[in-house]
Amino acid sequence: MVCRLLKSLYGLKQAPKIWFDTLRKVLEEMGLRRLDTDHSVYVLLERDSKKPKGVFIRLDLVIAVYINNIIIIGQTKAIINNFKMQLSRHFNIKDLGEAADYLGIEIVQNRVARTLKIH
Repeated sequence: MVCRLLKSLYGLKQAPKIWFDTLRKVLEEMGLRRLDTDHSVYVLLERDSKKPKGVFIRLDLVIAVYINNIIIIGQTKAIINNFKMQLSRHFNIKDLGEAADYLGIEIVQNRVARTLKIH
């Protein structure tokens, strides 16, 4: 899913930083953790064990932020819808539906084969 936040980022010199700090605060209050390796990617792990035991873990929700666009990847539609509902309490958002491309990257999803390819 791709959502566009309906928020003006223009005008003041510090507007992008203030926007990112505001968004980060809201996402962290919602229980998402920012990756140390990429500060524009947040993850949510809703299981009892908050600390993964290995390198590969199964996350419930992953979101990537680019300016005022957010791409959402979730285990279930219920998790995605719950995230969008919580986010809409803080910001005006527009749901753009399933992603076909994002930042010039083509996304091909096959639900039957349970595959996701990016080009």
